[in-house]
Amino acid sequence: MSWNFEIKKVNLTKANKLPNMHVHSTWCIHATNTLRSLNKKYESGFSFALNEHMPYPEGFLKNSAQRFNLKSKQLFMVSGIPLSKIDKFISAITKINFPVGFEVDYLEGYEKETINLMKNIENKFEKINKKLNHFSVSIHTLKGYSLFEESSIRKLMEIYPPKDLIELYFKISIDAINKIPCDFICHPGLIELVFKKINLDLDEKLRKFLISQYKLLIDELVKLDIPIEINTSGIKKGLSNPFMPYEVFKYAKNKNTKFVLGSDWHHPKCIYCCFDQLYDFLKKENIKYIYKIIEHKQIKVEI
Repeated sequence: MSWNFEIKKVNLTKANKLPNMHVHSTWCIHATNTLRSLNKKYESGFSFALNEHMPYPEGFLKNSAQRFNLKSKQLFMVSGIPLSKIDKFISAITKINFPVGFEVDYLEGYEKETINLMKNIENKFEKINKKLNHFSVSIHTLKGYSLFEESSIRKLMEIYPPKDLIELYFKISIDAINKIPCDFICHPGLIELVFKKINLDLDEKLRKFLISQYKLLIDELVKLDIPIEINTSGIKKGLSNPFMPYEVFKYAKNKNTKFVLGSDWHHPKCIYCCFDQLYDFLKKENIKYIYKIIEHKQIKVEI
């Protein structure tokens, strides 16, 4: 068996049986879902949580751009809430009812600044008597280079050939879940999208190495009791899997890894991307329950 998902019209009744922990709003500059429109969907019965990009710590962008002599678009994908507008964002979410959390970029060398910013944001939520729902962690940069922009990826690969880049990516992922207090890890297989962006096909030997590195990450997640995300936007982006090869899913399942689910929903047209197919898949795989996060607590959801 494999994923075998395809992009097609979604059966929303079936899809909405699964909680979606990964939704974005127009506070992410490449999203078109307004907070108001999301709130209407939530109040009509849809089950999801906002997983908005947290601001970068003060100084990161300027320091990294100078260090690597890169243009801003080569350095990062401009998607996070600007640090200067975090108070405005928090004011805006007082008017909505769905859970609000942050997707935290792991930035090597900025762990202290990142954690201090997380604490500061959590305190701001408390001041408005609203509970911050969760912090997830993700990898969007390596050694200061963006994993979304082709020229940045090619610069990175001048330093790290494919095998070394795979090893680095998973080492950084394991560092992230150990150094940043998080409720789950997002799209763990983003490295596969990196290779797709530069049209690099992995040979069988590299593919086996990739799977071995995934397994190291799974082992660490199980040890730390941190859920892993099945992110269906991987299908929409042209991968053959939801940022997790089938053999990795099977390994994680056998290790009793906790799964959370996300569509990385940025636009109304991709609401619950493939979630109806994911529901059928999980049933066939005899997955009895998955998890959602409510105010930093892992909540079982029966399927």
